[in-house]
Amino acid sequence: MHINKQLISVIMSLDKLINQAQACIYKHPCKDNYYFSYKNFNCYVRRNMSLAFCGYITIPNNIDLPEDMYDDMDCPITVHGNFTYCGVDDNNLKVLGFDCAHYNDFVPMYHIVFDDLKNQQLINMFSKLNELNDYTKMIYWSFDMVINEIKNVVDQIIQYQKPSELPP
Repeated sequence: MHINKQLISVIMSLDKLINQAQACIYKHPCKDNYYFSYKNFNCYVRRNMSLAFCGYITIPNNIDLPEDMYDDMDCPITVHGNFTYCGVDDNNLKVLGFDCAHYNDFVPMYHIVFDDLKNQQLINMFSKLNELNDYTKMIYWSFDMVINEIKNVVDQIIQYQKPSELPP
């Protein structure tokens, strides 16, 4: 069986990402939501079905954000992969969320597939996919990275507000 150097590089990169993701899964399993408060904003982290982390920020009532901000490509708030969730919580407060399962994000559940690269069909598939995606540049968004991104979003929301509109 002939495997080209580029594919070997991809496999080695994936192996590194798999090890990093598995270590993080054991360190931060997030079986339940992880709640925290940052600058009087209630926030939480959870894993989605593919085990990628998602970050959520509950927007207090006294914070005024554009109604269409979630769908707006010119949103003044930047976040990894844009906002992928907009809903309300049990207190009828708006919740904005983002996930870490985008193009060039390493998604932990994928390691089930990647672990079986001895299969020729998978090798052929990854050879074709490699033409579309550079797996050597994939990033695994760890728990700590998602916490930092949530804080970054909160800081942007605060900067976006007028001083009289900030939470106490």
